[in-house]
Amino acid sequence: MWISLVIIGTFIRGPGWYLFLPGQYWDVHKTVAITNVNLADKLGIHDPMMGTLFGAGCLFVWLIVLPMAFWKARYKKSEVLQKLGMVRYQITAQLFMIMMGTVLKVFMRLGFNVKYIMEWKGMINV
Repeated sequence: MWISLVIIGTFIRGPGWYLFLPGQYWDVHKTVAITNVNLADKLGIHDPMMGTLFGAGCLFVWLIVLPMAFWKARYKKSEVLQKLGMVRYQITAQLFMIMMGTVLKVFMRLGFNVKYIMEWKGMINV
């Protein structure tokens, strides 16, 4: 695994951290317009308060609802979950969902140009 990362970093990454295929010309002055937008804006929610609430709802579903739905569906059938208990399961599930959320966020950034899941614009007037 780490060998492939070294190969990509050495032979495929060019100037400016852009990715170039082997044999492709490394243009030093290459500029790529990256137009990342927030998830709420991508889905058509342009109000800052509603965008914040939408993002908070997405995070609530990801971090709370999905682990609890798994707990409800599997608790009676799984001996491991019964031994683990609710508190230890919740801690483990939170850490796992944060870890997988990071991976999901990377894929959303690369595949769909999503900049932020939740924005704080318009929430705090300082």
